[in-house]
Amino acid sequence: MSYQKRYILTTLAPLLTLVAGATLWAALSVPLVPDPMAIHFDSNFLPDGYLAPTTSIVLFTSMNLLLLIIFTVLARNGMWHGITGRVIVGSSGFSSGMLSVLQIELFRLQRGLTDATQATLPATSFWFILLLAAVIGVLLTYLVQPVPQPEKSSKPAANPGIPHQGKAVWLRSESMHFGVQLVLVIAVMTALVCLIITPNWAIGLTTVITVTIALSTWGWRYRIDNQGFSYRSYLGFPRGHIPHQSIASAESIHVKAANWGGWGWRLNGSGTGFITKSGPGVRIMRTNGRVLEITSDDAPTAAGLLKHYVSQTTTKENS
Repeated sequence: MSYQKRYILTTLAPLLTLVAGATLWAALSVPLVPDPMAIHFDSNFLPDGYLAPTTSIVLFTSMNLLLLIIFTVLARNGMWHGITGRVIVGSSGFSSGMLSVLQIELFRLQRGLTDATQATLPATSFWFILLLAAVIGVLLTYLVQPVPQPEKSSKPAANPGIPHQGKAVWLRSESMHFGVQLVLVIAVMTALVCLIITPNWAIGLTTVITVTIALSTWGWRYRIDNQGFSYRSYLGFPRGHIPHQSIASAESIHVKAANWGGWGWRLNGSGTGFITKSGPGVRIMRTNGRVLEITSDDAPTAAGLLKHYVSQTTTKENS
């Protein structure tokens, strides 16, 4: 079995088992709980939101499956290496675990009741749910092994060898600094917890925006070929392509995140930056005067290949 399949299966197998168990428990409890049942509680842990038991099961199971689909998509888009791989496993375990345990607890607390207004969600149950979800996330983080990184040359060539046909290709994926990833994960987890505790359209919209921002700034994929320089985030947006005819120059530089006001997708008066950390990077000066800066440990190779293609393009245009 490949590392990739093992990574996905060892994450999905326990979580799908947990989701199936929670769904089965809830289904068996339907005749024993009030209809409608309480699914939301106020700050005093008293019910203030209700749904039919079957609708509640569909809601929780659908949200759980959606989370696992998102995990699979992120993993298959290359986010299964190193710290990034562990972070999304732990996040998926925490989120799916919280939904599953919450579903079980809601049905357990209302078994035998005839009126959902009699239900309560004790503070101890609330903290138990969060604690158990955290334990599930931590266990998966340490038990699931990320996919090994592809072997890279320890000394990237500043002037890469170009085939006779001039069609060398440079591909690179760069993920955000771990500290930034941790902040994004905390923001997403906070939004999800708020959505579960207080489900309304405003919290839902905030959650969607938070998740979108996190995914769109998690990392980028770059490609340099004989057509130009292409970039896209792991989410697929932002994305773009700069043909060699539109590049005035390219150079390997040391990028400082502070010069761009931080990490992520950065915009300022001079141009655009995709900044994952402070360190090696490439500055692309476009013919319109705008600048694009990216960070990459293999920056010398990228800059060298861009220079080759730009020179090749200029020679053709002048001949």
